Amino acid sequence: MNENIKIQPQKKKVKKILLIVILLWVVLILWVSFYDIIINEDIFIYQWSTYLTILLTLLILYSFLKSNSTIKKEMKKQGKNIFLTFIAFILTVPLLSKITFERGLPALLHHITKTPSTMSVKIEKSISYKNCRKGVLLIGYEYFANGKVCGLSDEVLSQIDYNDTLELIGEKSIFGFTYYSYRFIKYKPIIVPKYLKSPKQETVNLDGI
Repeated sequence: MNENIKIQPQKKKVKKILLIVILLWVVLILWVSFYDIIINEDIFIYQWSTYLTILLTLLILYSFLKSNSTIKKEMKKQGKNIFLTFIAFILTVPLLSKITFERGLPALLHHITKTPSTMSVKIEKSISYKNCRKGVLLIGYEYFANGKVCGLSDEVLSQIDYNDTLELIGEKSIFGFTYYSYRFIKYKPIIVPKYLKSPKQETVNLDGI
């Protein structure tokens, strides 16, 4: 009897810790979705975010699939469909893990270590998404939800072409860049005149020297 009494408080503590971790995870994801940051993709040179995403996904799925799974027991108590819950896990856990490691964690570290700075970026095209109104995509960025600048003026958007420049004013760290202002620089290609004839070259006669 005494052993059972000891085990129950331990289970409650584990549940509380897991609940706190999940809540912090959700808060981090919600916070970064409203945080205008351009992540420095050079920090992913060794693909550590992909490996951590896979590892976290496997650990969560293992905790769900094991025979004495607390998650499955709770699902049964609440009368929920275990199969549908498992499918939901497979679909959402990798995405949430990817957002956490490729945006949430770098954004949090950037927020702690940032210093005032400027950064020039090249424009690919204009965009207008639900979470990025009056924005542009930037050249050279490939990672999920990265490489965009939002909230530009109508005047700037009407002039935008490929390869134009935005000089961003904000705060920089090794993890990324956050901006609060910008300067638009129009791309002006240098036109080199094409000669119809090559200029004559003078030749020097070296005979007799």
